[in-house]
Amino acid sequence: MKPISATSVASSIPQDIFKPFRSIDKVSLCPDMPEHPVLIVRDTASAQSLITKSALPNIEGNKTGEKVILQTQHAVKSKREFPVQPPGVGTTFNKLISEQNLGGAQRFDPTLVKLHQKTVPKNDILHSPAYYYHGNILMRFYKPPKLSDDDTWAEVHQVVLPQIFRTPVYVFVGLTREDLVALTLTHKGRKTEHLVGIVQSERAGEWHVYLNQLYWGLGIRLHATWRKGHFTSPASPFIDKISDIRGSVLKVVTFEWQPSTLYHRTEAGQVDFLYGRDVEVVRALAPVFNFTIKFIEPPNDERWGDRLPNGSWDGIVGMLGRGDAELAIANLFVSALQGRDQYQGYTTFFDTDVSS
Repeated sequence: MKPISATSVASSIPQDIFKPFRSIDKVSLCPDMPEHPVLIVRDTASAQSLITKSALPNIEGNKTGEKVILQTQHAVKSKREFPVQPPGVGTTFNKLISEQNLGGAQRFDPTLVKLHQKTVPKNDILHSPAYYYHGNILMRFYKPPKLSDDDTWAEVHQVVLPQIFRTPVYVFVGLTREDLVALTLTHKGRKTEHLVGIVQSERAGEWHVYLNQLYWGLGIRLHATWRKGHFTSPASPFIDKISDIRGSVLKVVTFEWQPSTLYHRTEAGQVDFLYGRDVEVVRALAPVFNFTIKFIEPPNDERWGDRLPNGSWDGIVGMLGRGDAELAIANLFVSALQGRDQYQGYTTFFDTDVSS
């Protein structure tokens, strides 16, 4: 690690509003020297590093002496190669994902095919941007143009997120509370995890911040108020609404297709219960994410779904697209998408099929 400069700063207790951006890591003057713990404050726009004099022993004799213009608040540069993505800024990526699952999702994402084709060995990177593999993970290298090879402080190494891990964020300003409620009840609104509305209060200079509830319930709820130059709550409005769905009922569309979904019937021919590989996958997920399962079927003996002459879809694709169901299971394979991916996403694969 190459510190740009050593400086003295006045110590103060960080405000709670910066809690999501703080973490503990270690730094050292050289790879083979002792490591020292430091408090990292991550800024999404950071491109440079500052190290306080008290962080490392003898740093005065090792600083480079370079002089640069500080353009923003900057983070202490950590030894992590994968930058921490702060919650609620751009794409939210705050769940623990295994390297195998992330790499598999990258390989099967059709939007990343061209990036895979552009990869080069990391040591052979000559220009920015460039793409390379860190183990099985597709990475992006970037450095601002017109900088020399010695300006390593400006290098950024980022994980390329596949579509399945990208969370859209919508922020609306100027709508009324009634407009926001109506928006959350639309087809798009009911499927959007992060929908934030900022509504002006009857008091001058006061604004209310509302959040949609996704599967937790209908409508919106008050998150915080901007009053006298600060928010009443320091918590990020982009909260995780997936890890705990709070027992809400999720409709799972399926049909009988062995061995994925099987129906056990009574002597009278009525469906008694469902079982099978895909059924057990959903049942295993339900207690983890705290949701209740309600199995339903496509109408008129429809199955996976075909595109109709008017451009709409029937079957499973149509039900997911219309919001008639939240999940689908029925031996679904990622093969010929033909526009299906506009209405349905896919989990990381848990079965494979080889065709000749």
